[in-house]
Amino acid sequence: MPKLIFIVLLKFLLIDYVTTSCSPGQYHEIYGGTASLPCTPCPVGYTCRGETDLPVPCNVGTYSPASSISCTTCPTGSYCPGGTNYMECKDDAYYQSSTGKGHCLAVPLGNIAIDSRRKYDPCAANLYRDRNAVTCTSLSAPNYAHKSTGQIIRTCSSGYYIDSSQTTCTICSAGSTCTGTNTMQPCPSNSASPPGASQCVLFPPNYSYSNGNLNSVKICNPGEYSPLGACIDCPTGRRCESPLGPVFSCADGLYSESGKDYCQPCPYGYFCSTSSSKVLVPAGQIVSSDSK
Repeated sequence: MPKLIFIVLLKFLLIDYVTTSCSPGQYHEIYGGTASLPCTPCPVGYTCRGETDLPVPCNVGTYSPASSISCTTCPTGSYCPGGTNYMECKDDAYYQSSTGKGHCLAVPLGNIAIDSRRKYDPCAANLYRDRNAVTCTSLSAPNYAHKSTGQIIRTCSSGYYIDSSQTTCTICSAGSTCTGTNTMQPCPSNSASPPGASQCVLFPPNYSYSNGNLNSVKICNPGEYSPLGACIDCPTGRRCESPLGPVFSCADGLYSESGKDYCQPCPYGYFCSTSSSKVLVPAGQIVSSDSK
């Protein structure tokens, strides 16, 4: 009899603990017909009204921390699959601009998540982000990133460039070089190139060329020279013997006029003070043998 009384009393005490009301944000743990006697804090992702109710999971798009009595709408830049706390989008390849969502969205290629992954912007100029990448990456020729999306839209061959439509490869013009990017680089003044060139060809200084066009290259005539890519007359007081040779100053007692390939003696009755000038001797005066 005493043993039976003890069992009935123990059962009565357990029922009393289980049916005792818990505070909001708490619950009784009940597993397989047994019960833990104290109240337990409501788990993350659930709500507990207290009393004798069991935890209720939050719906998709909502979340709750531990000991919660209600679920909260999922914030931007995060996702809430339900029954959990909120989770931030895992990296800069994902974003979420709306509240109350159960998943993040993939950032379009050529863009990167910003503002705590609440939105996205294009990669910076000539940078791109490929599939599954989480950062924007620099590009080297001949790859080119679209100016507004950052995507690699075309790879042109050497000697071609991407035109203004950014969809077509165009042959490089004469007098320029192209490496497959969106630019066509003019040749320097002392060089030229044919159409479709990837590099300019340098020429000796005594050559003439127009607009960098290889087809217009010619050798300067005697008495001419080419310091800046165009044939010009040899300066006064100089001699330009060969269109491929250097420019020489006239020797003492000699002079030259513009466009000459030789120097000549100072004429009788003139005074040549420098190699570039001759002065008529005034009447009644003579020129000494030391004069030029």
